[in-house]
Amino acid sequence: MALPDLRTEGNFPIKDVLDPDPERRYKVLYNYWDKTINTWTIRTATSPDGLHWTGGPELPLRSFIEHACLYQHQGLYITHGQMFQRSE
Repeated sequence: MALPDLRTEGNFPIKDVLDPDPERRYKVLYNYWDKTINTWTIRTATSPDGLHWTGGPELPLRSFIEHACLYQHQGLYITHGQMFQRSE
């Protein structure tokens, strides 16, 4: 799996057979190391084959986020996780 970020962990890929765009058939949620905030946070990516990924927009969450899953329910993509806010 060639994700667009070098440091990644916690990859949760799913196959979305209902997406009409074959370039977005597979979706993944993963943690990546955001060097601008010096912590792990989450990002999404899509793929036509589950091997070559295009990164989604960087999420505007400026803190550590650890996710536990990714699934689709009634047309929505859902994840569960926890967030840690640093005091500065």
